[in-house]
Amino acid sequence: MFKMLYYIAPISNLHGIFKHRKVFCRKDAERKGLIKEDPSDKDVQRRRTNKIIYEGREKRYNLHDYVNLYINPRNAMLYRYLREKDKIAVLEFSGDLLSKFRYVRYSFKNASADDAIISGSPYLINENIQRIFSSSWNGDEELKKIMQSEVLVFGYVPIDFLVSIITPSKYIEEVKGIVRKYELNIPVFSKSRQIEDIFFESEF
Repeated sequence: MFKMLYYIAPISNLHGIFKHRKVFCRKDAERKGLIKEDPSDKDVQRRRTNKIIYEGREKRYNLHDYVNLYINPRNAMLYRYLREKDKIAVLEFSGDLLSKFRYVRYSFKNASADDAIISGSPYLINENIQRIFSSSWNGDEELKKIMQSEVLVFGYVPIDFLVSIITPSKYIEEVKGIVRKYELNIPVFSKSRQIEDIFFESEF
């Protein structure tokens, strides 16, 4: 369905991910004390806390119960992190992971948006895949949200599906050192083989 999916993380948080061999949903990462750095927008996180994805007889789950994976990581969130000079890595996962998880949801537009459409089907994402992979939103707020469409995986994503790590060239040796510390065999690149100009280098 999707060749690759992407998770954006502060470099300092890679230690917890690699130690546990999982990317946990935000709720579990907070509970385990794994978020060492959090450059995310606080208002966005409040909206994600309040957005209910599933409600059953005894439990209800919000966006923080899911790991959010981007289809196109070259989006407004990554741009903001780079503009604010946050130390960021993009984890590139094989899309094959989706066949291994039962509770997956698909968000057309960024999931915290009021008009995001979240469902169990990737139909809307597939119908708009060219717009999702637009090279720029150019001030178009609607396109900006579409480019941040997400795949939501309940609970955690194991790093067994991690194909590579992409980070700006000035951080590449630091990230390689973290990978070696946890005795992982994961390649680290400063360029994406899938996404052209992933770090907006032509704009900085």
